[in-house]
Amino acid sequence: MPSCAHWDTRMNFSAIASRVTGEIASEVADFLGNGSGKAADSVIPIVVADYETNAEAVGAMLAPLRSVYIRQELTPLEAWTGGCCEEKNVYGVYPSYAKSKVNDRILLAREEADCWTYCCCKPGHSFFLRIHEGQNLAPDAKTLLTLERPGCVCWPCCCSPRPCLNCFTCCEWCANTMYVHEGDVIGEWTNDAETKVRPGSVKAPNVVSIIRQPPCGGGGLHPTLEVFQGSAIEESSEPVATIRGPTCFGGCSEICFSSGFDISRGRTKSMDFGRLVKRRGNCCTEMCTDFDQYELYFDEAATPEEKVALMNAALLTDYAWFEFDQGTCTCKCVDGRCEVWATCFVCYCCGCLWPCQMPIF
Repeated sequence: MPSCAHWDTRMNFSAIASRVTGEIASEVADFLGNGSGKAADSVIPIVVADYETNAEAVGAMLAPLRSVYIRQELTPLEAWTGGCCEEKNVYGVYPSYAKSKVNDRILLAREEADCWTYCCCKPGHSFFLRIHEGQNLAPDAKTLLTLERPGCVCWPCCCSPRPCLNCFTCCEWCANTMYVHEGDVIGEWTNDAETKVRPGSVKAPNVVSIIRQPPCGGGGLHPTLEVFQGSAIEESSEPVATIRGPTCFGGCSEICFSSGFDISRGRTKSMDFGRLVKRRGNCCTEMCTDFDQYELYFDEAATPEEKVALMNAALLTDYAWFEFDQGTCTCKCVDGRCEVWATCFVCYCCGCLWPCQMPIF
């Protein structure tokens, strides 16, 4: 039977976790102004062919929604092996009132990457993330948008477009960046000899938006992404929105706490443009899989184009920081023996992630 002191500590920790989670929920409710946001959300069937561009069609899907639920889908192989065999990420986008209901899924995003690059360079690898209609599961489903993240490649490593992701961010080579393309972009692993291209080398005039880390300092003590509309970023360009997260997140803290990212207009810190919340998971999913889930809340005045850009930024947030957080447990070889270390949380500083770890056994 636990001692009184131990029991009190557990009770206090539980109370703290409940209070922090409740505070985030309260902030979101205040932001929406209508509680859970259910009354404001309604899905309208969209026919993509009725719109001039795919980006407009995706914007029309998100236009009536005040919030969306983004879930990293758990693939069968990863579930059966307890996370030992990881597969390329798949994300589902749902209305917040219909979480995980497959019939209400709006969009589906599938990762495509060279197999060797994925195995050897993950999670800082180069990849394409193709967005389809949520109910179309066919392998040849029409691609509405293609998200391109330049990163490391397996060979030749010296030619990687972004070889130093999640290091000290001092230039473009170190900054997490994602380009959002209209329609499909053919990758070199499709064996199309005429249009071979790898992430980071796409030369296309159909860039819808760009999401990137600030190239100088990466946001200081707060993980930061800037969202730009259009195909180019000038020195004087003002971002549509800026996403700022907490200094400490990830690891075992994800079992107890949700992590909130504030979304502000431009480069201000007004926190008036929306909120992205990385929801806490349970012990099983956090320890055995990379399953992540997010709630993205939009400002009432956000345009459909801005909602699309923020949704894409939420996907980059997962790759940039929550795929790099080393999970809840890691194995280390210390003095010739294998030890299991728990990652309590990670701290962000100028683009780098510093884990706070302790040995378990």
